[in-house]
Amino acid sequence: MSSAILERRRFLKSLGLGAGVVSLPFFSLLESSVVQAADAAQPPLRLLLLHSGWGGPWDHLRPTGVTDTTRDLPLDAGMLTFADSVLEPLKAFASKMLVIEGLGTTAGLVPQDATHPIRTHLVGHENEDPNRFTGSAINDANKDWVPSSPSLEYVLGKQFGGSNAVRSLQLGIGCTSGTSHSDTLSYNESGQRLPGVTAPADVFKALFGGVSTGPAPDPAVAQRILARRKGVATALEASVTRLRSRLAGTERAKLDEHLASLVDIESRLSSAASPVACGTPMSPTGTAPQVGFGSGDAIPENTRMHFDILSQAFACDRTRYVVARWGETGAGTIPWLFGTDVRDMHGDVAHNAGHENMTDVGNTARLRLAKVNNWYAQQLAAFMTKLQAIPEGSGTLLDNTLIVWTTDFGNEVHGGLNVPFVLLGGAQKKFRMGRYLNVSSGPLNDKYPGNAVSTYAPTNQLLVSIMNACGIAGNTFGSTEFSGPLKGLV
Repeated sequence: MSSAILERRRFLKSLGLGAGVVSLPFFSLLESSVVQAADAAQPPLRLLLLHSGWGGPWDHLRPTGVTDTTRDLPLDAGMLTFADSVLEPLKAFASKMLVIEGLGTTAGLVPQDATHPIRTHLVGHENEDPNRFTGSAINDANKDWVPSSPSLEYVLGKQFGGSNAVRSLQLGIGCTSGTSHSDTLSYNESGQRLPGVTAPADVFKALFGGVSTGPAPDPAVAQRILARRKGVATALEASVTRLRSRLAGTERAKLDEHLASLVDIESRLSSAASPVACGTPMSPTGTAPQVGFGSGDAIPENTRMHFDILSQAFACDRTRYVVARWGETGAGTIPWLFGTDVRDMHGDVAHNAGHENMTDVGNTARLRLAKVNNWYAQQLAAFMTKLQAIPEGSGTLLDNTLIVWTTDFGNEVHGGLNVPFVLLGGAQKKFRMGRYLNVSSGPLNDKYPGNAVSTYAPTNQLLVSIMNACGIAGNTFGSTEFSGPLKGLV
């Protein structure tokens, strides 16, 4: 192993990062000992972007009372309460819910040329994750499916996350994350995949491992540790600068991102450690099952532990922008819901659940997906209950949080049209919550293949709206062929 790699690993370890995250690039998971106290008059807005597997059809998601002409309808608990409802567990939060129908991952649809006479509505797993929160058309050269622009949580973290322990964070909750195009949601400006963290212990270490929760350390010892860490950072800056002169084009741009992050780390190390102002963070009890392809049985315990850590991280302002793959999308079982009745969620259930399959097999598959997504909704309700119990400013932490929950396809398998998006939380009243909103220009149509592509609003407009709500002005996000915020949110 080269001395440069050993030096880099020693540096990351000196910052308190666990073995599971020592491979993270410098622009992600930047550990700091500084906690910024939230302004009581205007707490920060937290954002959690969730992308779950095994979902899509609207049969059991759409609230009651919605018709072909419904575009904007106030929600109440009764509209979410019906047989096999996905959202019933969240009925207590109907006033903090915005169910959005009529969106399409249009920028990710192929062919990418907007002037092509037939833009297909079908997308594969290759396009799905790279497009979802980048809003970018996908470059499939070398079969690597790379977006041409960064993801939303990365952009926000880079702009506003400098005072947080972690600027932005990508998680794998009960699944892999950040290992390939098919499980990565987070990207930087160069289209590079950003690593994900899957083990709750590593997430807790990254968020809280470097903070002081007790008496201040001996000043002399603290100064020696600080000097050592700054010395390593300075040496690495010099090494990167020397290497930069030998590179050109995209490779130099990528190295510049590393260099900028090293400078940022050195700056943050200059700040003295301060105690956590929100109490003593507690690592979740228990052992999280290891995740991997097909490991559906790892989802429940990992979900509990990740959400526990996230509630503390948001409360302590350790990070504000998180994106997460939630639940496996590949082969596997869900024993806590189906026992041994289902042996392949991907092939036997998800691939039969689209509206291109109107047989008894298709109906059974959609009912099973409704049961899975109802379980997801239960976990979200528990998470929101935690956030609501934490006072902040003139309200609660939930009032200052926006959760965006979306699934891997729409009304058909591998379909990029009418992909569900459910917004949850108070969102600091940046959006009018407590509603069902249909943003398409066509009638409700659950039949295969649905309405024309042009009738669906691009998810890019939703990303623009969220970006604006979080404090960045702009009229586009991702693909520039679509512009403006999503109509009807405010």
